[in-house]
Amino acid sequence: MSFKYCQHVKENGTLCRSAALRGRDYCYFHLRLRGRRMGMAQARARGERWRVQLPALEDMHAVQAGLMQVLCAGHRQHR
Repeated sequence: MSFKYCQHVKENGTLCRSAALRGRDYCYFHLRLRGRRMGMAQARARGERWRVQLPALEDMHAVQAGLMQVLCAGHRQHR
C-alpha cells in the first residue's frame, strides 16, 4: 500500500516525509501550521488583530509548535 508524503520543506532543506493526510499534500502538523499562517496573513491584510493560540505545552513537539507561532506572530507584526 503506497501513500503520499508531506511536502513541507524544513529549514535545513529536507522534506518532512511524514505521511500526508488523505487527499492533501501535507501531514496533520504542517497542514495546521499553514492554516494558522494563512489566518494570520488574512487578519493582517484586513487590519485586524490576530490572537496566537498556543497549544498545551505538554511535550517537546507542542513546545516547538508554540515557539513557531510566537516567532511567526512577532515577525508578521514588525514587517
